[in-house]
Amino acid sequence: GGAVIGGTSAGAAIMSEAMLTGGDSLAGLRGQVAPEATSPAPAQRAVEIEPVTTARGLGFFRFGTVDQHFDERARLGRLVGVALNGDGRGVDGLSYGIDEDTALIVNNKDRTATIAGRGGVTVVDIKDARRTGRSISNVSTSFLSPGDTIDLASRSFAIAAGKDATRGYEYNEFEPLPAAGVLTPYGRLKPYLAYSLVDNATTASVKSYLYDSRGDGFTLTFSKAEETNGYYRSTDGSRDDYSIAHVRMDVSPSTFDFRKDPRAFGEYQRSRFVVPPVVDRGPVKGHLVVAGGALGSSNADVYKKFIALAGGQSARVGIVPAASSSLKSSGAFRGDLIGYGLTPANIEILPLSTHDFKGT
Repeated sequence: GGAVIGGTSAGAAIMSEAMLTGGDSLAGLRGQVAPEATSPAPAQRAVEIEPVTTARGLGFFRFGTVDQHFDERARLGRLVGVALNGDGRGVDGLSYGIDEDTALIVNNKDRTATIAGRGGVTVVDIKDARRTGRSISNVSTSFLSPGDTIDLASRSFAIAAGKDATRGYEYNEFEPLPAAGVLTPYGRLKPYLAYSLVDNATTASVKSYLYDSRGDGFTLTFSKAEETNGYYRSTDGSRDDYSIAHVRMDVSPSTFDFRKDPRAFGEYQRSRFVVPPVVDRGPVKGHLVVAGGALGSSNADVYKKFIALAGGQSARVGIVPAASSSLKSSGAFRGDLIGYGLTPANIEILPLSTHDFKGT
């Protein structure tokens, strides 16, 4: 009947026949890939990987190389570099990067893998990719979300039910600015590609950059290919649960200069705002519950705390749709409060004053 094996962090990386042990995306794009025992000094930041021939990985996962802490530590470049180096190439050049708090659940018998958790899994396909000098072309990159499934035999994806394709029905129409730093721990690549590329009708490609302190680096171009598509659905307070299939990535060497912009702050003026005097109005009563948006219906901690502070199940609540052009989201929030036990008659939507709601 077989067994169930689990691994997290390094325990995930060691599941494949080759285990990534260090390095970053810049080293990966430079092609600085070497076995751990013969890697350059740490200052060179090489991507250190045990080659498939050393059998250092446990080899339970036979469908390519696995990397971890993926989006959080911006490891796309290092995984691409390892795949192009020929180490851990796997089945037809597929490699997999797993985000934190996320799992790739593999059924070896059926040769399928399903994504579960709160992040996603990046699938890198280098079957048609080429490295020429310091340039890399035609890497296919996909970003799969919880509920999506990978057919490891056919190299195809099954997107979770209920998601709508973006191609031909894009929501956005704008010209995005380049996003420097999406392959650093300070940027996030997936939402940038979701909003600016696959769900944007007027954009065919977007750019980012990656470089060291001397300005030696790369220009990264992410483009729509013939098979590129996005898929999204509203889920638990957010309408942005995206899956992205087959975005083309091209990498070209670039040199960057760092200098002060003489125009910066040229028109700076000190604020004329005067802080009003503090008026003692006596003790402040009541509480504030301040949420950062996209409050999920399943976020019991926030809902229950709000209800408790408001007086419990008999509390009276007024909802002001301050940022909506309709009452749809207010109605959904009212439904959530009712679901957590508040009396429907005690909840009223109050369209007092909004910027773009015509029913004010």
